[in-house]
Amino acid sequence: MRWKTEDILKSFEDDPTIIFANHVTTSSGGDWDTPGIILTPNNSSDSLHIRGFRYGDEPSLDDADDVDVSAIEVTDGRCSSGGLNTSCRECAVLYANVVSKLRQDGWLVVNTMDDYF
Repeated sequence: MRWKTEDILKSFEDDPTIIFANHVTTSSGGDWDTPGIILTPNNSSDSLHIRGFRYGDEPSLDDADDVDVSAIEVTDGRCSSGGLNTSCRECAVLYANVVSKLRQDGWLVVNTMDDYF
């Protein structure tokens, strides 16, 4: 599917079940093929990290903000096993709503991209 950072952020902002205090986007690079979207729930110092990646020997990216990706990883960034590891209630609710929204929109959502490499 096509990752467009701004469209994904807008879809979160337009969904009344996805409530967060703020968001930050990070640069692409490292193991991920897209910029990261970091959502921080209200009344929490924890956050969710959302990133797209591709598997296989695909060509390098010209524009990481607008690229086909194989799947999206959603994690709280606490450990390498991925997924949700925090005890923060607000983060857990946000995680469930974000994963549900992404899946409803047709994305393959995984706890960790490590399972694919």
